[in-house]
Amino acid sequence: MQYLTYIFKKLFFTLLSGKLKESFTSLVSGILILFGGILYAETEPNNDCSEAEPVLALGIYTGLVQGSSGAGDRDYYSFDVPANGTLKVTINNKTNKILNYSELKNPFCPSSISGSIGNNALKEILISSTLGGKYFIYLEGNSNTVANTYDISALFTPNVPSAGNDLKVTKVANVEEALIYDPFYYTVSVSNIGDQNATDVNITDTLPNGMSVDLDMTNGLTNEWTCKDENNLTTGLADGIIKCTLTGELHAGAISIFRLHVRAPSTQPSSGVVTNVITVNSTPQDVNPSDNTYTETTSVTNEKDTAEHLCYTDRTQFITLDYNTTCEIKGNFYYGNGCEAYVLVREYNATTVLSDIKLYKMYAPETKAGSCVYSGSTSAGPLVGDCNDLAHATEYGSYTQGYAIDIDENLVNHVEVLLHDSSTYNTPRIDGVAMFGDYYTALGFHHKGRIYECNGTSEGGVTVTSSADLVDTPINGNNAATYNAKPADAEGSLKFIQTMVAGTPSREVTGVHLNLAGEAAPYETYTGIPYSIIPYMSDNTCSTNKGNIINPNTGEQLVLDVLPDAISAQNQMIVPTAASKASRMQLIFVDPNSLSVEGQNCLANSSTTGNFARLAQCVNSEVQYKTAFGQDAWDRCGNSSGRPCLSQNNGYADPSDPSFDPATDGIYINELGCYMCTFNIQPACTTDNFAIRPDRMQIGITHPDAPDLLRAGQEYSVSLTARYPVDGIYSNGSAIPTDAVVSDYTVNDHNYNSDLNATLIRYFRDGAVDTEGLLAGTSEVNTSRTGFMVGGLSSENLFGPTNAPNPDETVGISYTDVGTIELNIFDKEWAAVDNDDTPMDCNASRAHTYICTYDQVTFIPHHFGVENIVLRNHRDGNFTYLSNDLNMSAHLDVRISAENAEGNVTENFREGVLFYENPVTVELNVTDWNASLPNRHPLDNAVDIKDINVSELLGFGGDDEANGTHTITYASQRLLFNYERNNNQPVNPFKVPESDINISVASTYTASGKTAVIIGSGVEKDDRNATFYFGRAKASLDFYDVEGTVADTPITVQLYCSNSYLFQPVNNDLFNGTTLYCTSFLPDAILYMGQTDLHSWWLSLGHDEASGDGNIMLETPPAVALGSGTGSVDTDVNIINGVDNTIQVRHLSGSLPITYDIFLDTPANTNSWLIYNADSPTLAPSPFYKVRFTGDSGWAGVGKTGHVLDINASTTERKRLKW
Repeated sequence: MQYLTYIFKKLFFTLLSGKLKESFTSLVSGILILFGGILYAETEPNNDCSEAEPVLALGIYTGLVQGSSGAGDRDYYSFDVPANGTLKVTINNKTNKILNYSELKNPFCPSSISGSIGNNALKEILISSTLGGKYFIYLEGNSNTVANTYDISALFTPNVPSAGNDLKVTKVANVEEALIYDPFYYTVSVSNIGDQNATDVNITDTLPNGMSVDLDMTNGLTNEWTCKDENNLTTGLADGIIKCTLTGELHAGAISIFRLHVRAPSTQPSSGVVTNVITVNSTPQDVNPSDNTYTETTSVTNEKDTAEHLCYTDRTQFITLDYNTTCEIKGNFYYGNGCEAYVLVREYNATTVLSDIKLYKMYAPETKAGSCVYSGSTSAGPLVGDCNDLAHATEYGSYTQGYAIDIDENLVNHVEVLLHDSSTYNTPRIDGVAMFGDYYTALGFHHKGRIYECNGTSEGGVTVTSSADLVDTPINGNNAATYNAKPADAEGSLKFIQTMVAGTPSREVTGVHLNLAGEAAPYETYTGIPYSIIPYMSDNTCSTNKGNIINPNTGEQLVLDVLPDAISAQNQMIVPTAASKASRMQLIFVDPNSLSVEGQNCLANSSTTGNFARLAQCVNSEVQYKTAFGQDAWDRCGNSSGRPCLSQNNGYADPSDPSFDPATDGIYINELGCYMCTFNIQPACTTDNFAIRPDRMQIGITHPDAPDLLRAGQEYSVSLTARYPVDGIYSNGSAIPTDAVVSDYTVNDHNYNSDLNATLIRYFRDGAVDTEGLLAGTSEVNTSRTGFMVGGLSSENLFGPTNAPNPDETVGISYTDVGTIELNIFDKEWAAVDNDDTPMDCNASRAHTYICTYDQVTFIPHHFGVENIVLRNHRDGNFTYLSNDLNMSAHLDVRISAENAEGNVTENFREGVLFYENPVTVELNVTDWNASLPNRHPLDNAVDIKDINVSELLGFGGDDEANGTHTITYASQRLLFNYERNNNQPVNPFKVPESDINISVASTYTASGKTAVIIGSGVEKDDRNATFYFGRAKASLDFYDVEGTVADTPITVQLYCSNSYLFQPVNNDLFNGTTLYCTSFLPDAILYMGQTDLHSWWLSLGHDEASGDGNIMLETPPAVALGSGTGSVDTDVNIINGVDNTIQVRHLSGSLPITYDIFLDTPANTNSWLIYNADSPTLAPSPFYKVRFTGDSGWAGVGKTGHVLDINASTTERKRLKW
């Protein structure tokens, strides 16, 4: 499978590169056959294009999906294809039911049915030249009882690319019809379907008359294009000719898309459409200019299906004295044989300017007799005349006959017209009476629609005498006055709905009974029937139906029943899964007081068996239904809206019925459908608007350091994905998958990143929150990039992430210190509509407006700083003896700091269980000998090092240390080094400069199955150095021949320096080419006072046993080498100025001559670095020296005294001392 996908990709890009072979077509055909059997598992529910199931993924050119769909169940599918190809979609309806399909669209989601497929039939849809990107289609069955089964398959065939530069331009409006003045946009796509890159790509758009481009919005939403008007302006509104230029090249096979935001003309064109022509040009010349121009036609209308500027009041009861005996009533209207009926029509706002006003009073189904006159006035003067009879009308539904008034005046206001009709009736009944209006406004809008009662709404047998609201707070007698006194946005108002979280399984809401003045008031009734409020979702203007509100306890449409004498009722709702920045709920309210006796009986006698939900058997016939609820209700619910009140539909709207409109009638596809439709006359709109937000945003970081090994101070690119609550449910009660995306969360009308802020919560190492500010560190969210939120995923462009369904990383985050933090990146704008009533924060509850991230991430040091390296001789003295024992060694001080990427100390890297010190190793490295540095390191003498080679906690931020730092001192004996020493290999003095020392620090972190090693190193460049000597303990003579019984045997410590060794000139930073003798490394005191008569050996005048320079101890009693007897020796050698002259060997008993061997006390009491043996690299001399006693003598000499120094020397000149 993967191999074949790879072949397809290779073939397509080979095609784009112009290297197509003749066998391409046959090869592709053969491979497509292999793919013909691919099946994708169906996933439900597919509610919109954000959940579309892929039939074709990019790089796969054929696919098949099997599915099923019933009435109201839209299955969405996507086809991700490159530009410049042929897409064929085949739908096989495999059921004996009609299957509906939508238009196949790119890039927008289809919203309406385009056609139907007959029983067991096929339908092919062909796109002959594709745009790059996703095409969408949806399928929908038409039966409530049988699900349509079907196959939907697709085949994409790449077209052969042109040789050269070949651009193709398209332009698609986001609306099929626009109102005059309305803003909308075109999606402009430019594809390079040639095999050569295009430069100087520009678009010329000649706007239709009256249309303008919003340059601010257009340029603000693209980084690739810059649009200008004829005066080269890039801001403001522009008309005429617009030119847009692409930044950079358009590569072969690439596509560039942007939105051109426009405003419709202020008048409806005579043709009813605007035609927009766009042309693309580029360099080099296009090889196929036929597709360089594109024409898009969009309908523009001034028609509005409302008569919202007019209202009526029935005046019959105030003018006709005997109306009780001569008239019948239907809703607010009086009629009947002998009845004098009066209706006053006026403007809601008397200053609104209207023209060409037509008024209609219509009856259903028709009238048998009657007449009509009218009188009144406008700002142009008085009105009076006879009404025109109107018969067999078809544009007012069931209202087919009535009276018409034509006020042939232009630009008038203060309209008041009194209609007086006499003896208007029908046999056997009138089912309904209604008022309609037809007029133009000064802005040119043509209004045509229903006129409603000035103080409410009336239809046939249902008269609206109350209203409703929905809020968060229960309203009762104690707080009703507060509800009534304060508007929704006032401090202390109770008319609020706080921000909701999409998919929340249960949230309490309150339905409030209102009188017609909009005041919360007790529901008073003599019927005993509750006042019912039925909410459903809408948009911010209550002009769009967005779906049912479900009661989580019943799984059915929520109904809030306000009991008699109560003001409100509470219940739980499932919050819809669709997010929105500003929503309201529309409220169907059922007021039994407003119904006729028949209507009240219909509600009071409802049962649960054999009837529609909440309605009795009175609705089982058309006549009974009309008697109870009127003609308008029947027109709406028996003849339209999917006809939920037809007995065979069982109270449910039928989506397959031709009268069903998915945009408005979907709320009736439930058991309360007939009940809701019947009373959905003019629903109330919640006083307060509110946002529905995602529960949270999830941070995504693809960098391998994430989430627990992020480096302090380093910026990481972050993606954001909108998520539902972990306990979230769909409205059908099923659980929302934890990885589901809130696809309605889209912000692409401006730079989404500008809506983001961040707060920081720091955690101690034990998981507790730092509430006292003990932890350091600041976070930064870099929102300087342009980013969008598309379908719940952060995106670099307007139309979705580059690698959807994976979000783009559009935001940068960093933290200056180490430790675990919760970085709350939050969108502060999405739910800003609720800032007046909902907390603006990221609290732990769901009651807040911000959409926040709650992901914890952990930062570790970016590196270690290693500085203040100080190289010291042994015990901070002036020299160091070569030694295999690192008790004699050079020492180092060093300051280590845990640092962030900017080189600042991370203060939380410190000791203590609450903080974030991590074990470290400290490695000491010393430059080895090489030919260019003979004076600095001995040949073949390996370096012996003591460092911290096993990770341990060093105690960063300890006593007298800054947090995040630790200093290793020479006194701690942690970092030491010396060179290999052989007892028989004297080495000339040498110096090691600090620049030859490198200290490396490392700390290993392991988390989430990954490992990170944080390192740092340092080298000092100052002039400090360590001087190394080869030292030895030496008796003044190797053999003493003494005539007496006491021998003075001075012991010295000597340094090796052979003046016969001449350092060659070397160029380095320490000696700079100087020719040196080894004596250059000796201090003056030794040069002038320490030379001995032994070749190349000098007294170590600075040797200080007390400072740890080394101890010498002799074994006692001395061993008898020849002869017989006993002797003694002074064992404790105390070197002062390089010599101890007090050591004596004594003969105690036995015959003479006798020879004693004197041995060094090793290894315990004589330090190894003072042992010299010309015959062995490892052993001590055996013996150290000898003393032979031969008898008394009357003279003294060297052999007798053994003194080293000439005590009579009085000159200060250099002098070789005799031994």
